[in-house]
Amino acid sequence: ARGPYLSIGCDSGKIQVWDVQQSQLAHMLEGHRARVGVLAWGGNGILCSGSRDRSILAHDLRAPGNGNAGKLTGHRSEVCGL
Repeated sequence: ARGPYLSIGCDSGKIQVWDVQQSQLAHMLEGHRARVGVLAWGGNGILCSGSRDRSILAHDLRAPGNGNAGKLTGHRSEVCGL
């Protein structure tokens, strides 16, 4: 959790970001093609995610449409830690 937000990685490759104070879904992030197994909050509204699709995405929650701030590829297996 980061502030009032809780992030959840899904088997579908999507990421749910919940506002726990409002008890509602705040963001639904996309970009992975397989299960999201690891999430890490960075500074300034950046949420990084690692997936079974062997990629790491940085999502900027401040940007319109929650744009991808970056993508790292080239891992040989599932990303299990950030």
